[in-house]
Amino acid sequence: MNCKKKIALLLLFFALFSPFFPDSAVFAGDLSQSVNELIDGFAEHDCFWVGCEKIYAGRKLVEFYRMRFFQPLWVEAKGPTQWARELSDTISDAESHGLVPEDYHAVCVREWLQSLDQRAKNATPVAGKELAGLEIVLTDAFLNFGSHLSDGKVDPESIYPEWLAGKEHQADVFEALHHVEDQESVSSALKRLSPPHSDYWGLVREARWLQTAEKAGGWPVLEKGKKIEPGDRDQRIANLARRLELQGYLPHGFAADNDLYDETLENAVKKFQANHGLEIDGVIGKNTLRELNVQPGQRRIQILANLERWRWLPRFLGQKHIRVNTAAFQLEAVENEEVKLEMRVIVGKDFQKTPVFSKRMRYLEINPFWNVPRSIFKKELIYDLKKDPELLVKDHYEIVTGWGDNSPALDPATIDWSRVNAATFPGRVRQKPGPWNALGRIKFMFPNQFHVYMHDTPSRRLFRRAHRALSHGCIRLEKPVDLAVFVLHDDPKWDRKKIEKTIRDGKRKIVGVPGKITVHLMYFTSWMEDNGEAQFRRDIYERDGVLWEALNRSANGAPVVPVMEDALFEAVIGKQADLSQ
Repeated sequence: MNCKKKIALLLLFFALFSPFFPDSAVFAGDLSQSVNELIDGFAEHDCFWVGCEKIYAGRKLVEFYRMRFFQPLWVEAKGPTQWARELSDTISDAESHGLVPEDYHAVCVREWLQSLDQRAKNATPVAGKELAGLEIVLTDAFLNFGSHLSDGKVDPESIYPEWLAGKEHQADVFEALHHVEDQESVSSALKRLSPPHSDYWGLVREARWLQTAEKAGGWPVLEKGKKIEPGDRDQRIANLARRLELQGYLPHGFAADNDLYDETLENAVKKFQANHGLEIDGVIGKNTLRELNVQPGQRRIQILANLERWRWLPRFLGQKHIRVNTAAFQLEAVENEEVKLEMRVIVGKDFQKTPVFSKRMRYLEINPFWNVPRSIFKKELIYDLKKDPELLVKDHYEIVTGWGDNSPALDPATIDWSRVNAATFPGRVRQKPGPWNALGRIKFMFPNQFHVYMHDTPSRRLFRRAHRALSHGCIRLEKPVDLAVFVLHDDPKWDRKKIEKTIRDGKRKIVGVPGKITVHLMYFTSWMEDNGEAQFRRDIYERDGVLWEALNRSANGAPVVPVMEDALFEAVIGKQADLSQ
């Protein structure tokens, strides 16, 4: 049903069930009474409607109006307030956040306001309950939009099995309504609910710019062909130069030198490669060509999906914290909002995805054993050992019967390797500490249900690769000693010299982490650098499409409004009751 038909039905609804006042004015007391009557009609229902518009906030909205004695916020005796018009404009722009305006009654509110304006010009009387109905719809729009801006529209755990959503902040949308009443603008009140991080708002601006680029016709497409190396001549060079110019990698008005791939173009391509997580070699091979041909509309969708991921994050990441962006294969150690350490990391393969969660780091282990996980033993190691039992000695493995550090070891010679299998194996396999150990010389523990941790690795050459989804799910570190120095900085007993000496000693050592350091395992395929340049990465786990589909599922098709905790609601309502007395 289009909105004009909805408005017509709404007017018929109020015409049939509401008395018209004798003139165009509605008295303030009568307006509150109209809100009261409309709310009382909802009180016995878990799901209710105003005309054709479903009210999603439900009983929370009913209690909100009861505690404010049914005083309207968005309308007054002479009609809609300026706040109502500002809210209409704001929810119409919900697409800038990757949200669906119709989830917040956007089109119907706009048409409704236009209808009221036209009747005001014609001095046509308005029913008190019609204004009350608009009041309820606008409050529902604010509450739903505010909740989605604060906590996200989609529950990540409903679409990602390896995503543990943090619940460290709760939308205080009723408190935000106070800021509207305190003469703040609607957009300012809603911004209070949105992620405060500059990265979020930088992505919002980038998405708007990409939308403009899309409407202007997008970017030139480069035809497939042989790779282009510096110094080559190729008929695609003109399109390449235009493509790089439109995205700001070349100055405005740049003219390519015929079909020559010269040094200026090479440097621009290298910058493009760096901003897209590619090998920075200046060669336009299949991966670089693929990224060059991604259109602004596709990039915009990528950004909008990542805005939702920002809304899932805690508002405060911690005074001292570590964040790992799996999609970027990158770790940052942060203290007082300053990045103290950066490094490359290796993350889980596509079929052994590194999960997403936030947990406090508890301890680190120097010279660790590697207790071979049952899954790896069952799928891989048992077959290697049956073929060559000498691998136990070559790779410094041992078979033990228990889980303690001093568990007795079994003699491999007592095992009939021709008959044994994963189910009948008489112990477990672990790898001894040393430079050969799969965990390297240090592992960092933040206990979690996924049994994922960060650790060193003897395979240093792998960090030179651009694509580093190579592990069984844990995070391998390029600079483990540097991270240990960062983690133990507040413990006067530990410094780099002592950490390195302990490693050389070769004995297993567990060290508690002083203070509170939170590890945030994240997944962002787009973000903004401090210099204002947008970064894009491949969606290695194919999570963007699933999220974008969920974001664009209408509120009528799925329960998308986060449920507010009763305790929070009662606290806010209590404050309102106090203010009303």
